[in-house]
Amino acid sequence: MRSLIYKRDLLFNLVQRDIKLHYRRSILGILWAQINPLLSLIIFSFVFQTLVPLNIPNYSAYVFTGLLAWNWFSASLNGANYSLINSRDLVRKPQFQTEMIVAASVATNMVNYLLALPVLLGLLLINGLVPNWTIIFLPLLLAIQYAFTMGLALLISATNVFFRDVLHIVAVLTSVWFYLTPVFYSIASRSDYQWVINLNPLYHFLIAYRQIFIAGQPPDFTLLALLTLLAVAVYGLGYSVFHRLKYSFVDEL
Repeated sequence: MRSLIYKRDLLFNLVQRDIKLHYRRSILGILWAQINPLLSLIIFSFVFQTLVPLNIPNYSAYVFTGLLAWNWFSASLNGANYSLINSRDLVRKPQFQTEMIVAASVATNMVNYLLALPVLLGLLLINGLVPNWTIIFLPLLLAIQYAFTMGLALLISATNVFFRDVLHIVAVLTSVWFYLTPVFYSIASRSDYQWVINLNPLYHFLIAYRQIFIAGQPPDFTLLALLTLLAVAVYGLGYSVFHRLKYSFVDEL
């Protein structure tokens, strides 16, 4: 119990530190957590509602729901490249649990997700969509995505200490991954590629989020069970690799 309390307090302090560093000397501060996805929404809405209409109902809410989940995921993976390198002093401390640095990085990006939620709720109301009781499934879905993202972040942060090429590989893969994820488009008219999209875990996360926020329905429980199993497997793999390599971090950093 004492260990859990210590980890909770440590995580809170690290997240607080990361948020202060991220928005230090910024006039708008945490408002950037809302402004960045809004700017992307404006661009996608102009292109895919005016220039090349996709005819997706409630498009602004549809896109913003996907953007929030994707931004949290991609920012966590790209941030994992720097999480250990930028925290050399903490890594070099004896008996410091270095995985908490990565956990804080993923949690910080989740905080940005939560800060942008009021904007999403506003867009839902503008589109005539009133959130109902299904919103109670949001914490569960956030926890599953956190575990999935955390597993990949642990894997990336550990391997990047030894091979700095990981930094560039992750940047390329996340760029490609974005376009394979139906954030700003729907695959209803692209059924020939359904099997490709089905291999993308983020696609299934977006389905669950959109069921909660837009359709006002509980997420498919079979889908949640599969996402949970995937998240546990990915987290287990990431933690195993991280734990095996972490004793060499000090020498490499």
